[in-house]
Amino acid sequence: MGDVKEYILILPSARWSSKRWPPEKFAALISKLSISCVITGSSADKEICLKIIKNITERGGERKRKSTIINLCGETSLKELAALIEGAKAVVSNDSGPMHIAAALKKPLIALFGPTDPSKTGPYGWEKNKDLKVIRRGVSCSPCFKKSCKEPLCMTEINVEMVLDKLRKYL
Repeated sequence: MGDVKEYILILPSARWSSKRWPPEKFAALISKLSISCVITGSSADKEICLKIIKNITERGGERKRKSTIINLCGETSLKELAALIEGAKAVVSNDSGPMHIAAALKKPLIALFGPTDPSKTGPYGWEKNKDLKVIRRGVSCSPCFKKSCKEPLCMTEINVEMVLDKLRKYL
């Protein structure tokens, strides 16, 4: 990854579309960070990652940033993903498999939850480990456990400032 020594790892995907924080919110978050960011996911997640990068570019966010954005989406094996997680200062992730890897590696983690219940499927030990943060909006229809949703308020109502507030400790 070149000269990048410290970075926040961004994991913007999840198997269910209803578990995904919108790409424009990830873009807004990344635009506010002064630390380098690495975005990754499987090859099936390339479109999501490209939407994030495009949104940052369209907002002019890449000109304001003093740090690097590296898109490794679709370019890492599971072993490489684990190494990226291990090397990160912190991880921002939707409720996903890589989120659980970050928790298992005891990395500072901000996990975004919507249609699922973190008390049942959250990162292992999050209720006791102060470095494992779960952000969840208390909308009346959540947890619904639906794989798709026309209006996923449980995810769209998580705002960038909420995530940034939890992440500041690691910047």
